[in-house]
Amino acid sequence: IPQSFTNNSKMEVAYVYTKKRTEFGKQCRFTDGDTQILESILPTDVYDDDYEQRNPVVTGVDTTRHWSETEVNTERVIIRNASMRHTEGGWPKDVDFTEQSDVKRFRKKVEKDEDYQYSMKS
Repeated sequence: IPQSFTNNSKMEVAYVYTKKRTEFGKQCRFTDGDTQILESILPTDVYDDDYEQRNPVVTGVDTTRHWSETEVNTERVIIRNASMRHTEGGWPKDVDFTEQSDVKRFRKKVEKDEDYQYSMKS
């Protein structure tokens, strides 16, 4: 049944097939069986003159056109290696880690913080 559909001033033509389930036919049931030779054709030299031997045979078959475009225009990234030597933890700038009194004062302040207490519990 040919039907035409109009959609946004475009015309699409489709052919719709309708078939009842009973018309589908029986389901294919494949089983293992013995091997049977249905035909055996022996080689012959009769047609050798009609063909040309090519060895090795390499053939590329493609029915589409080859379209390729590559364009790369990136900015050069300048990479710099930087390193840092840690002798003692990551202390804030106002805390001198060599002075025990500064370290003790900072630790007391952090231990009173709720986030610190919560992270220690979990």
